Amino acid sequence: MRELPMTAAVPPVPGSVAEKAIPARVPTWNTPEFPAERPREEEMLAGRHQLIVVYLIEALVAILRKWNRPFEVVTERGLYFQLEGRWRHCDPDVMVLPFELEGDGAVRRGDMPTAPLCVFEVSSPETVNKDLVQKKKWYAGMGIAEYWMVDPVSEPTKTVRMGAILDGGPLQGWQLGPDGRYLPLSVTWREEEGAWVGYSPVLRHELTLSQELHDQHRDGGLRLREPETKVPVRSHEEMLEDHETLWSDHEELRSDHEELRSDHEVLATSYRDAIADREALIFNLVAATFDQDTAQRMRVFLERAGATLPDTGLIMAWLAEAEGPQFLTEVRRHCGLPDEE
Repeated sequence: MRELPMTAAVPPVPGSVAEKAIPARVPTWNTPEFPAERPREEEMLAGRHQLIVVYLIEALVAILRKWNRPFEVVTERGLYFQLEGRWRHCDPDVMVLPFELEGDGAVRRGDMPTAPLCVFEVSSPETVNKDLVQKKKWYAGMGIAEYWMVDPVSEPTKTVRMGAILDGGPLQGWQLGPDGRYLPLSVTWREEEGAWVGYSPVLRHELTLSQELHDQHRDGGLRLREPETKVPVRSHEEMLEDHETLWSDHEELRSDHEELRSDHEVLATSYRDAIADREALIFNLVAATFDQDTAQRMRVFLERAGATLPDTGLIMAWLAEAEGPQFLTEVRRHCGLPDEE
């Protein structure tokens, strides 16, 4: 198990903005000076890069909704800030804000009541140096509490373990220290999980970059998960699969229910037929032993009392030992009817 070197002990984020109520809604801009959209200098998002970004947005929204505080999760949103008297611009892959925005234009750091919570960059060979040096410096200067970089790694069997473009591993994170500089967060390769694992103090979730998930060619293998339960936040695709599975299970259960109900009806019909056959047999036997009138009077006694036919063995004993009048007396007693005078 290998762990990235730590340059200093990383304290908790002082007065984490996650604990503060930020009532303001921050305006966005769409002007010639601060356009809502700017052409990206980097290559267009594609493949695993895009899949990681989509998962991060969905997972972060699911996490932050539980805080019951205002938030925004934005992607490719122009972020403007002043450096050395000049306006500078960057467009983080994913940015988490502890307040809501008005509109869908660009945002300025100076308009914000507090800094963004964290930023994620999914690097590529064309952007890795800028992400690792220039943007890292910019984000620290803006007071962003956490910065994470993810290497989407294109060859899962070879590079999840080491990383394709990031030295030291494909998942790296930093936390803003008291001096305003980023200190590295501990990120560890766990052989038993086949994954890189780090912890975000701001989001209070673990980040994992998994060999197993990456091998499935569904995404870049990144997951956010509860540190205590180790349960990952589900991706949209996984939730759709869960929904489809539940629907399939529901349909199967409904089919089983219909089949059981059909079987029950068949059994009930068979039972009623068997009862009717037994009754017919008993009355025919009484009529054959005595006469039709005795059989009819027996039917009247049973219907008057609302009683069921006696046990077949008992009836056979009455037939063997009694004459017609005595047989009817036994039937009346079985039905709880008084003897005839």
